[in-house]
Amino acid sequence: MEFVEHLGVSTVPAGLCAAAYPEQALPVAASALVAGTLIDLDHIPLSRLRHGDWSMLRTLVTGLPTSLWNHGAVAKGGFDAHWRLMSHTAVAVLILTPNVFVRGSLPAAAGLSLPIHLLADLYADHLR
Repeated sequence: MEFVEHLGVSTVPAGLCAAAYPEQALPVAASALVAGTLIDLDHIPLSRLRHGDWSMLRTLVTGLPTSLWNHGAVAKGGFDAHWRLMSHTAVAVLILTPNVFVRGSLPAAAGLSLPIHLLADLYADHLR
């Protein structure tokens, strides 16, 4: 999925979290949006491991507007869905594990947004 598609999907948990924590609506909504969209930054080290260079990062930084609208223009050679979803799951576990020890609205927002991101990726892969 493209960055803007994930941003759109992330508005759902952002809205739910803002409604659940009205006194902190802006921070929790922002946390859900950030968690649901920026998790795709894990593609950069994954690409480095797979292709042996940082060309994905270089392309992302030098062509940021294009990167946001056309992920395919950034992903050199790509990597299969299994690697991408495994990486997303590892990131989600790393982010969500501290939630066992920390209570609050921001961890809850990330905790809701990350699985929705994974489900959206699975659905998009199914449509291909």
